[in-house]
Amino acid sequence: MKQERLEQCDRWECVLRRVETHMFHSHLTAVVPMPQLHQPTLLMGSLMLSNLGWSDEDIEGVLCSLLLIYHGLAVHDEVELTPSNREEVRQLSVLAGDFFSSKYYRLLAEMGQYALIQAFAKAIQTINESKARLRSTSVGFSISDDEYIALQEQIGLALLYELGEAVDCRTAVSNHVLRQFGRTITIYNEFEKSQQHYWDFTYMNLLLWRVATPDERRILGSYSFGDPCDNRLRSLHTKYQISAQLRDLVSRSLKEFIDVCASVPDRAAQTALERFASSLANHIQFQRGLVEER
Repeated sequence: MKQERLEQCDRWECVLRRVETHMFHSHLTAVVPMPQLHQPTLLMGSLMLSNLGWSDEDIEGVLCSLLLIYHGLAVHDEVELTPSNREEVRQLSVLAGDFFSSKYYRLLAEMGQYALIQAFAKAIQTINESKARLRSTSVGFSISDDEYIALQEQIGLALLYELGEAVDCRTAVSNHVLRQFGRTITIYNEFEKSQQHYWDFTYMNLLLWRVATPDERRILGSYSFGDPCDNRLRSLHTKYQISAQLRDLVSRSLKEFIDVCASVPDRAAQTALERFASSLANHIQFQRGLVEER
C-alpha cells in the first residue's frame, strides 16, 4: 500500500510539472497569477484511468489535458469574479485562459485521443451553458436549491463525467461513486465559499433568501457582487443559522461518500478516496472550531 501511494505521488508530481510547463509564458506568467492546481480533479482522474492498461505517459497526458482545461476556464471565471482596476490584467487573464485551454487539444491530438477531444469539447459546452443559466437566475435568486447544486456540479465535474463516458473506468470507479464524489465536492465548495468576505450568488445566500422576510429580502437585494459582508448580512446569517445548516449538509454528504467508497473494488483507490474525504472532514471541523472560538 505504501509503495502504491509513493507511485501515485510520483505520477502527480510528473503531471503537475507538465501542467506548469504548459502554463508557463514569459509575459503572461509575470502578470497573471497562476492558479493552484485542482487536487480533486487530479485525484479522481488518476483513479479513473488507473486500470485501463494505458502507459504512464498516456495517463499523465490525459490528466494534464484535464487540468489545462479546468484551469483555463477557471482563469476566465476569475476575470468576472475579481474585477481589477488594471485593464491589462483583465485582458491578459482572458488570453491566459485561452492559452491554457488551447494546449489540451494539441496534447490529445498528438496522443491520438480523438474521442477525448470530442468528450472534453462537450464538457466545455455543458460548463458554459451551466454558467450562463446560473448568471440568468442570480437576480432575485430565481432558482431551486436542487437546480443550483446541479448546475454547480456540472460546472465543476463535467470534465470528469465526460471522461467517464468516453473511457470504461468502471473497474476502478463506478458511475455511482463518481456522481457521489461530484455532489460531495460541489457542496464542499459551497462551504468554502461561505468563508468569503464579500457578497456573491452562493448556496449559503440562496438558503438565506429562502427564509428571509420581505424586509430582509429588500436588504439582500441591495447588495451587488463584491460588496463586503457587513454586520447586517452577518446578523442575518446568524439569525437563521445558515452556516450551521451548510456545515451539517456537507458533513452528511461526506459521510455518504465515505460509505459509498466501501463499494470501490480496488483497495488502493478506496483508501485514496477515504483519505481525501477525511481530509475535507477535518478541515470542516477545524473551521467549526474557529467559529466557536469567536
